[in-house]
Amino acid sequence: MKNQIQNTLNRFGYKLGRYPDESQRRRSKLFEINKINTVIDVGANFGQYATEIRRDGYQGKIVSFEPIGHVFNELKKLSDKDNSWKSVNIALGDRDEKATINISNNIASSSLLGMKDGKIDSYKNEIFYTGTESITVKTLDSIFEKYFNPEVDTIFLKIDAQGYESKILDGAANCLEFVKGLQIEMSLVELYNGETLFLPMLNRLSSLGFDLKGIELGFYDQRTMELFQVDGIFYKK
Repeated sequence: MKNQIQNTLNRFGYKLGRYPDESQRRRSKLFEINKINTVIDVGANFGQYATEIRRDGYQGKIVSFEPIGHVFNELKKLSDKDNSWKSVNIALGDRDEKATINISNNIASSSLLGMKDGKIDSYKNEIFYTGTESITVKTLDSIFEKYFNPEVDTIFLKIDAQGYESKILDGAANCLEFVKGLQIEMSLVELYNGETLFLPMLNRLSSLGFDLKGIELGFYDQRTMELFQVDGIFYKK
């Protein structure tokens, strides 16, 4: 998501970027320390995250979830080349249902939530919703046993869902006990209507037994240096 948005915004003078860091190296080391052998990739898009962790040396199981039809088709072409990587054409949320997702002209910004007026208005003329698509939503609890076995899977849960992260956690209330670590996109300002912001999300994950182990810095305004989003890396206490 981040690279596509940055490339678009650079042409218009309003730049969002990523601070240089060693996030990939740290993530790989934490995988190794915690013996992660299964990654749940929620909001897989075209498979960028899975491709990145493969490139960084991760060889375990990956299950990627992507609800948008044409995006999933491309994701599946990629995952079909990897015997340990499966892709599933659903969204995750807080209930099993049919829902309507807002499709952005920058596909990675598509969301089940509406975009919030405010801080990011400067690029709304370039990143905006162009249509909708009917999708299937499942809770992680309802499909967990189909894809995962806690007796052998040491699980890392990655969630990048454009403001829907809290809903996904709501739908994983039972299976979170089997999750060893997670990476979750966290907003410092409200970019999508109703999303849970950084501090409430931090407190929620702490109450669930997760310690913050690292932060991958994400969107920021290169003119003002204001940071909009980060990815939090958490592991069980």
